[in-house]
Amino acid sequence: MIKITQIDVAHGDVKLTVQFSDGTLTRTEIIRLQDLIDKLKIIREILGRPLKLQDVKEVLISIVNEFRAGKQSIPEQFDLAAWIGVDLEP
Repeated sequence: MIKITQIDVAHGDVKLTVQFSDGTLTRTEIIRLQDLIDKLKIIREILGRPLKLQDVKEVLISIVNEFRAGKQSIPEQFDLAAWIGVDLEP
C-alpha cells in the first residue's frame, strides 16, 4: 500500500507526505517534489519520449522502495543561503 496523504508548499518547496506499508508496519515519509522531478528527468532521457502518468507512479513506487530498503534519496538538507555572495571556487 502506498498513498499520498498530504502535499505541503512552503517557500516554493513542495513536499509530498506518503504513507506506505513496510512489512507489518505502516510508515510515513516525506518526499521532496524536486527529488521526484530529478528522477523523472532521467527517466525521460532514457526512454526518449514524453512522460506518462504511469511513469510518475513508477518513480514514486521506486522512491518508497528505497525507504523500505533503508535508503533515502537525499536525506541531507543544506542551508545554501549562508553561501550567498561567497566565492565557491578556491
